[in-house]
Amino acid sequence: MAFSTPALALSEGDAVKQALRNSTFQQTLSAREQQAQGESRATGRWFNPEISYERESLDVPGGESRETTLSLSQRFNLAGIKRLERAAARHHVDAEAARTTLLKRERVAQTRAAFYQALMAEQHYARLDALYSDLNQLSTSIQARAEAGDASRYDAMRIAREVAIYVGRRLQLASHLQAEKGRLEVLTGADFSTLEGALLPQNDIAASEEDALALHPLIAVYDAQISRASTQATAAGRQRWPDMTLSLGRKDVDEPGFETDGHVVALGMELPIGSNGKHQAAASRSRADLLEAERQLAVQQLQAEHTAYIEQFQANKRASETLARHGGDSDASEEGALVTTARAAYNAGEISIMALLDAYRADYELQERRLEHALAARQAYIQWQQLTGK
Repeated sequence: MAFSTPALALSEGDAVKQALRNSTFQQTLSAREQQAQGESRATGRWFNPEISYERESLDVPGGESRETTLSLSQRFNLAGIKRLERAAARHHVDAEAARTTLLKRERVAQTRAAFYQALMAEQHYARLDALYSDLNQLSTSIQARAEAGDASRYDAMRIAREVAIYVGRRLQLASHLQAEKGRLEVLTGADFSTLEGALLPQNDIAASEEDALALHPLIAVYDAQISRASTQATAAGRQRWPDMTLSLGRKDVDEPGFETDGHVVALGMELPIGSNGKHQAAASRSRADLLEAERQLAVQQLQAEHTAYIEQFQANKRASETLARHGGDSDASEEGALVTTARAAYNAGEISIMALLDAYRADYELQERRLEHALAARQAYIQWQQLTGK
């Protein structure tokens, strides 16, 4: 199966840019930000004022007594709880901003992983396609020689069966390649027919400073959540301070033979008996302690993952480079040295058809293992990039 569509190459950088610009992804980030901002604006607002109207009528000797009162009341919190609630809400906004950064990093890593999975499938298919074409040509040549009596009919039958096996593998890899490209297209929304880039990273990676890991967005999320919980604990602890309600109004009194009016001033005080914030404060302090412990565990986990990714990268990079030095770096359209030598030996009658096919398999397997190690090195490199923000 050959891909004859005009080559529209897609690089890793272009794939990442397209994935980050994806409208659905941007809508998700925007919705999270707007939700956090909305919750922040709705938190810690002043109590709404209350307006009240009272009218009282009583039958008294000589007529009717009427009292009318119109007042405006405002509740005040003198402990600064509203200010603390607004501060806690801002910490929540900071946590969501850090989560947004974390989501972007995950999106970039996901796109990079999909890109190199597709590149691996593309290179894997290209190598198998080259092997199939070479074996098919060799099979045709041996078949002609067998008909002319210059080669064994067994050799012609054996290599024909080998070619038939690779037909099925070729179709399977072509399907796998299309599936991997389809996954990448979903992430990027980009149309492409080929990928450009090196599967094996050219750069080396080294241990980062501990401060760099402390700046990881996940740690920033924990820091903001800890600050929020601590602020909420302080606010809850101040609920034992009562709220005050101030009322200002006017009162009219109309009785038989008497009429008067005047101003009304009233001061009310809440009695924090049923709920004084004691338990809420304890719960918030416990949450802050829990988050602090989780933060320390997260830092340790990030450090352990950082070391593991470096080791995985270096091991697989060395393995891939070692295989490349043994002939695994040949172009997909060219034969490896082992195959070239085996074909010459077969044509000279020095080896059998089975030895020749074994040379093809060994060369293909070496190239396949090199690609697998290169992909494993790339995957570790991507994880390291996500961890360090590179």
